[in-house]
Amino acid sequence: MPALETLRPTLQSTLDASLKTHAVPGAVVGVLRGDELVLVAGGVANVGTGVETTTDTLFQLGSISKVYTATLVLQLVHAGLVELDEPVRGALQEFRVKDDTATLTITPRQLLAHTSGIQGDHFLDCGRNPDALWRYVSTLEDVGQLHDPDDMFSYCNAGYGVLGRLVEEATGDHYARALQRRLLRPLALGHTVTQAEQAIVHRVAAGHHHDDQGTPSVAPWVLSRFNAPIGGIIASAGDVLTFAAMHLRGGRSVEDRQVVPAKAIAEMRNGEVEVPGTDDEWGLGWWLTKWDDQPVLAHDGDTAGQRTFLRVLPELDAAVVVLTNSTRGTAVAEDVFAHVGKKALGCVPPEIPDTLPPGEGPDADRYTGIYERMHQRLAIAGGRDEGTLRMTIIPDELFLKAGMRERTLTLHPVDDQRFVTLDPETLVHHLVVMVESDEDDDPDGVSYVHFQRRAHARIS
Repeated sequence: MPALETLRPTLQSTLDASLKTHAVPGAVVGVLRGDELVLVAGGVANVGTGVETTTDTLFQLGSISKVYTATLVLQLVHAGLVELDEPVRGALQEFRVKDDTATLTITPRQLLAHTSGIQGDHFLDCGRNPDALWRYVSTLEDVGQLHDPDDMFSYCNAGYGVLGRLVEEATGDHYARALQRRLLRPLALGHTVTQAEQAIVHRVAAGHHHDDQGTPSVAPWVLSRFNAPIGGIIASAGDVLTFAAMHLRGGRSVEDRQVVPAKAIAEMRNGEVEVPGTDDEWGLGWWLTKWDDQPVLAHDGDTAGQRTFLRVLPELDAAVVVLTNSTRGTAVAEDVFAHVGKKALGCVPPEIPDTLPPGEGPDADRYTGIYERMHQRLAIAGGRDEGTLRMTIIPDELFLKAGMRERTLTLHPVDDQRFVTLDPETLVHHLVVMVESDEDDDPDGVSYVHFQRRAHARIS
């Protein structure tokens, strides 16, 4: 492969063209390969002010923050301060969910791999004091189960709030301080923060939503203190790649300091559970996927008006980050990943699965019904075209306030259990998976719809 610096002109032109095509206000892209690093920026950080996006602009990382939290937890496991397979309840007496058995058995491993079964999208502002996470965990007692622990993978935000609280209990520090002392400072991540008042001294991106014509407008800044371990880290692309480099180097910093034990870094890459409908797995914090035959450690982030993407390729000693300030950022990331994969890494992301010819889809009656998870309901019925399904996404009041809207998508069949759809609002292609019932008396039933990596349980 040619020197990475030679990629800069085409990477810049690819980013600029993608921002224009998809009406995304701004983004920063970073590519790391060995000791080589290229950063490019495009567009504006805020359409209201017109401030230019630069390579040191800070973005809300959203759920990429979970990889930082998982790294902290595994660091503490290997320091003997956290037990990976012992019930969380033993360390956190305030931890309680609606199901008593789950309360007494859920472990950090299950929380890290999203197999706890907890209804995951529990969001509640618990104030700005250092006890915010304690207060948050104490509110989980009314949160029910989607499924029993270890039954399946279903993405769970609440579980990472519990893990953040576990970090606090193990270290004696509040989460932000533990993060600073154990990761940010040793890695010299001077452009990584967790609170708005810290971010304001930097150039920082505002989030953006889009109207029906695709025109962006500034979204509210919504990051509560409890959210830090779940999705509240704010950082520059360069800092994210420095963090990624530590994972590539077996836990060592650029200065060759052992920040996290190599065994902990390796353990995070072990597949714990299959992701329904795919060949992917989820590890202890990482989504484990592939570009062609290359293993990829991945995570995405989604906050109010910002979308972020991290891909780490251990066998190529490479990482790519895309930070965007728009709900349409996925389209930009797809363009960038395809370009970088082809030009700099020799491998490309998987394509969207091919769909069946018109009229060859499964019987819609098999899947017709109402499916639900916390804050969101799915109504599924036969589509207008034979073989397709129609899925109406119905957010509750909390999600409506966050900028989501009720919308109906057409599901195109890949096979009897998998469908693909394009969300015109966010320009995201989703894989929708029908999870069959295990009940002997209902061999043809569908218990769950897996959408947005979350299980939605059938209620009618």
